[in-house]
Amino acid sequence: MTDTFQNIANTAPVIAYTPITMKVDMVNSLTTDMGHCSSKTPLLNSNYQNVDLEKPNCSNPVSCLFCENYVIHTDEEDIHKLLSAKKVFEMANSSQNSENIYLVIQKINDILDYLIQYNSKTEQEIFQISQLISKGKLTPFFEIMLNTLTDLGVDFYE
Repeated sequence: MTDTFQNIANTAPVIAYTPITMKVDMVNSLTTDMGHCSSKTPLLNSNYQNVDLEKPNCSNPVSCLFCENYVIHTDEEDIHKLLSAKKVFEMANSSQNSENIYLVIQKINDILDYLIQYNSKTEQEIFQISQLISKGKLTPFFEIMLNTLTDLGVDFYE
């Protein structure tokens, strides 16, 4: 088995079968490009201590997903952020970075599933925002990210 496949084999079960707990709808949390934050002190979520992930960094919004201080709100704004990120990462998926992208997409899916379990009304909101995403309506942050990647010559349609 190649190193990449071995890493996926070792990592995927941890990600897929680890029950997640989330801070949801926490008041007085800081707004971020991925949702919200309960503290500006990045700390890797304990669920991922055995996974080869870099420590979360506030200057890298995607790392927020794996931070102990990550907070998600069950509102249109935060769901739009997650679905925008998911779309950009699905488009940027390639054989060179598929392991990292898989982890991010899996985490986003886990958060969305958690939100539906937390509040069943969220499922309809996720569906409606997914329709916007399919029409190209990303959040400003992920629209800029997508445009930057396109300007750098990333080919999304290999």
